[in-house]
Amino acid sequence: MIHVGVMLSISVEKLRNLFVVPKRNATFSEIKKDTPIRTRDGLRFLLRPNDYIAREIYVFGLYERPFLKFLENHLCNSRTMLDVGANIGNHSVYLSRTFERVVSFEPNPTALEYLHQHKEMNDCANLTICEVGLGKENASLPFLQDPGDNLGMSHFLQETDDPSGATSRLSIRIGDQMVEELDIHDVDYVKIDVEGFELDVLTGLRTTIERHRPVVTFEFHGQNHGLAAFDEIASFLPGYRFFEPVYWLDDSYGFFDKLKYRLRYGTAPIMKEIVSPEERTYENIVALADQDQLQGVKIE
Repeated sequence: MIHVGVMLSISVEKLRNLFVVPKRNATFSEIKKDTPIRTRDGLRFLLRPNDYIAREIYVFGLYERPFLKFLENHLCNSRTMLDVGANIGNHSVYLSRTFERVVSFEPNPTALEYLHQHKEMNDCANLTICEVGLGKENASLPFLQDPGDNLGMSHFLQETDDPSGATSRLSIRIGDQMVEELDIHDVDYVKIDVEGFELDVLTGLRTTIERHRPVVTFEFHGQNHGLAAFDEIASFLPGYRFFEPVYWLDDSYGFFDKLKYRLRYGTAPIMKEIVSPEERTYENIVALADQDQLQGVKIE
């Protein structure tokens, strides 16, 4: 019976990807104005036409749904989450049901409009919104809002960038100071999604990370930034190990190995340690101070 249930759940997901996803993609393309929806997880969002994150929410119910489910089900501690680069609140709103407190940092006024609405629409009383970015100083920096269809690609310009390309100047604050001012305790998870601004964020959160040793997740584009950039990020997380969640078993595994894995771990990803980073995109790198911060997953 368990065998049948596990294999059936996998088959249903495959059928959904084959038939439902293309149809919902096509339907979303026809949306011309902000449209409210209720997802299969019971969350409410106001979807912005043509936006990449909004499309993912419409098609799959959440942006990065497997990763959010992984965090929900396998993090051992869930007291306070810092969402650095919260965008419209996809992660903040969903994980507000898991964490006792979520503190979201987002400087972009366009994204903030949706973030505030999503907090209200989902009655997230434990979600605090801070209308600033985090960095290594308290300052106003040039900011570029993505002119295309991905609000999440908006970012602060680097020191080497031409400031004339900025669309505005927005505020950043030192993370450690914000943690103190907001009386934040027991930080268990820090999500960083800041489009190349990771080192500045980690510099400003150095004391918080040393004190609380939270799980930290971030994306990394090795093909753009080079592998030396990964070493720089790692230097701000001393004693941490770095993992990539892998959500499928490749063809090197036989049928019974796959079945055995599904029976033991369900849909949990394998956590593959990153020893030598590759020059490619890592959507979510999971940095652990202690592998006991996760439960019910296979660590390789």
